[in-house]
Amino acid sequence: MSRKKQSRKRLLVPEGKSNLTAAEYLNLSGGTPARSSKYNNKITERDGFKFHSKKEADYYSELLLKKKAGAIKDFTMQGRFSLIPALKGKERNYREKYYLADFIVTNNDGSVDVIDTKGKRTKEYQIKKHLMYQIHKIEIIEV
Repeated sequence: MSRKKQSRKRLLVPEGKSNLTAAEYLNLSGGTPARSSKYNNKITERDGFKFHSKKEADYYSELLLKKKAGAIKDFTMQGRFSLIPALKGKERNYREKYYLADFIVTNNDGSVDVIDTKGKRTKEYQIKKHLMYQIHKIEIIEV
């Protein structure tokens, strides 16, 4: 019978220190290092909701105050707008393409604003913004 070799991953450690196993390193370093996001946004939690950025969470708080003060009628979060329907091709299927708005605000006069808290205007976002206007005749308000 052959014995299975137990693999031990080794991490590079600074000079003067002995080699450590991955588990030993994580114990000494206090756990896994936090991953930074692609655009340096910080996931923030408010009122039990998780927001993709502090800016989005702050705008949520602002909308709550506006609603309490009667400046707006209501608002919803994460509203979905279809841009291109799902398609069946000969070789493969294509998923629906959609825009996910950060906030949809209903004003007191009944008008509706679609709000996006933008940090970085990516090419994908710019295309979706253009399609939102072309298909739904909705202009996205960036804050």
